[in-house]
Amino acid sequence: MKLFETRTAPNPRRVRMFLAEKGLLDQVELVQVDIEKGENLSPDFVARNPMKKVPVLELDDATCIAETMAICRYFEESYPDTPSLLGESPLEKAQVEQWLRWIEFYFMMPTGMCFQHTTGYFKDRMNP
Repeated sequence: MKLFETRTAPNPRRVRMFLAEKGLLDQVELVQVDIEKGENLSPDFVARNPMKKVPVLELDDATCIAETMAICRYFEESYPDTPSLLGESPLEKAQVEQWLRWIEFYFMMPTGMCFQHTTGYFKDRMNP
């Protein structure tokens, strides 16, 4: 498996942390994508994820899974003998999902927008 990621980006870091906690970090090859240089806009990358974002997990059969939580869910379900990080009971699973949604909507989204529109990192791709 290959994880296409950018080492400094927050969402790929979330996946790496998830894999480390499950003891699965050695199961994937980390492939660096330089988003500042626009490598995520290349035809090869867009074929893996039409949304042009990292992270993307490419399975051995070339199936690609994009989005942080979709990748984490894949590992949670595919490796049941590793520590459960997304809850075991229906209540635990619901509570984990609640907190993840809150983090994404009320922290990650505003923080990401602030970064994108104030740092100049993506100045060639968006108008702040």
